[in-house]
Amino acid sequence: MYDFSQPQRQSIKGIAIMFADTLQGIIRGLWAPILLIIYKFDWSKMYFLIFGFFLLLLLIGVVAYLKYMNFTFFLNEEKQEFVIQKGVITKNNITIQLDKIQQVNINQSVVQKLVGVFSVDIDTAGGNKKEASIRAVDNAVALHLKNKLLSYETNAKTNFCP
Repeated sequence: MYDFSQPQRQSIKGIAIMFADTLQGIIRGLWAPILLIIYKFDWSKMYFLIFGFFLLLLLIGVVAYLKYMNFTFFLNEEKQEFVIQKGVITKNNITIQLDKIQQVNINQSVVQKLVGVFSVDIDTAGGNKKEASIRAVDNAVALHLKNKLLSYETNAKTNFCP
């Protein structure tokens, strides 16, 4: 059985997912300047472009590793809450009361399927978007976490029904 009372990290394979997310964000944010650089580039200085590209990939790898190391999640049974701590420069602490959790979804994108991990999305009452997401966990961890988070909801309902 899994012990979610202690802070846990995502799967080590999650570094690849965070690398892909960071690369995708940079490409989406800088697509116009990238096209302009390619169009105006002096191709006789190709080694500068290659060096810059590898430097960018190295930087993205460092950022992905830092995102992995600074992301933890755990279940605080005493306070009846699920806690996610994340962030490299700005630290975020997401606390979700267990009785507010309405839905837990397990998803797998194409990149996650290639790496062999799943995403766990947590929805609460009163919101039109997911409250929290754990992007890279193994299937067994995802299923146990889903069961653990949703078991509180069923226990709370059976305890309060007359």
